[in-house]
Amino acid sequence: MQEASHGLHLLDNDTDEPDVMTLLGQAIKLCDNQMSVSQTFEQASEQLHLAQQQITEVTGLLSDYAEQQLPDPERLQTLDSLISLGHRLSRKHSLPTSDLIDEAKAGKRN
Repeated sequence: MQEASHGLHLLDNDTDEPDVMTLLGQAIKLCDNQMSVSQTFEQASEQLHLAQQQITEVTGLLSDYAEQQLPDPERLQTLDSLISLGHRLSRKHSLPTSDLIDEAKAGKRN
């Protein structure tokens, strides 16, 4: 997930650091301002616009991936509750947690 977040930051971010989208925007503006000088600038601008569209798609893909990797808060709460219960039972029965698990398994068999 860190790699996806880092990639997103490089491609498009809201900080003062330059990102790909900002730099592409600057290059497009430069080419658009020079279109009257040469057709090369017009072609370059078209290609830069296509690149900008591709970067937007990649940013969406990475963003979706990063969001899918975030832990489910409800599941984390459930796990935390179960761990707390295990610790309480361990203290109550004066058994290490691993022994408590073994005792619970043995109790199920009987």
